[in-house]
Amino acid sequence: MSSARLTVVSKVKEGERPTKRATGAVKVRRSGPRSVTRLLNVLRVLALSEESVSLAQLSLAIGTPKTSLLALLRTLVEAGYVVQREAGYTLGTETFALGSTIIGRRKLGQLAWSVLQKLAEQSGETALLAELSSDAEHAIYIDRAEGSRAVRFVASVGDRRPLYSSACGRILLAFQSEQFRKDYLARAKLMPLNPKKKLGRSELEGIIREIRQSNLTITDDDITEGVVGIGAPIFGLGGEVVAALAIGVPVERVNKGTERLSRLVRSGAEEISEILGRTHTDQSEQESD
Repeated sequence: MSSARLTVVSKVKEGERPTKRATGAVKVRRSGPRSVTRLLNVLRVLALSEESVSLAQLSLAIGTPKTSLLALLRTLVEAGYVVQREAGYTLGTETFALGSTIIGRRKLGQLAWSVLQKLAEQSGETALLAELSSDAEHAIYIDRAEGSRAVRFVASVGDRRPLYSSACGRILLAFQSEQFRKDYLARAKLMPLNPKKKLGRSELEGIIREIRQSNLTITDDDITEGVVGIGAPIFGLGGEVVAALAIGVPVERVNKGTERLSRLVRSGAEEISEILGRTHTDQSEQESD
């Protein structure tokens, strides 16, 4: 039985952290002592570039004089974290090894937690992270961050939802292989969890097409009456969808801010995808295919 419910409960300046925008531009966040911040900013700029980055480009990108950068780059090159080429600098094997170790030794919930928490704080709503269940019939919640509202949607870690009914489930279903989707639609009994909401196969097929085009889904009363779900896909390094991110929102609040909430969910899913190694450029290219 479902436990979900509504309940009462540009240029980088010194000391800033660059991150990639959808346009490929750079935005920044303030953090850390100067030398540490410079080092991390260098690695991040190189990680976001598909080609070698020259000293002049690095200097401009992180707002640090070339002379100061040279000493830092020499240290990184000697340690194997950066490689110097004729055209400039690229990431070295030690950086890739470190990244692989961080990703490989941590579960998705650990990697995504800060983003999940931020989404809950920014939206004020309960944020949920879900994976495909072992029987490939359900979305299963693997982590959550509670919203701050007195009246809010509540679901428990470990709760399962049929793929056809929930925001997370539909996201996970939409990005499975064509054969998986075909087999699922042939065998699934589309029993409504909310008696007032019935769903036909042709309607579900249309929903799947829309999700694959928009990387977003919005459910309305499909499981819990009075609750809207907004979900987006999380992509892994290879381009496969590994999880879904969603928020549950009382219907009276979502009507006033659907665009803003959808934007927050999409942004959060993209950020987690980037943590897993999937760049925004990769995602954009897949959307256009």
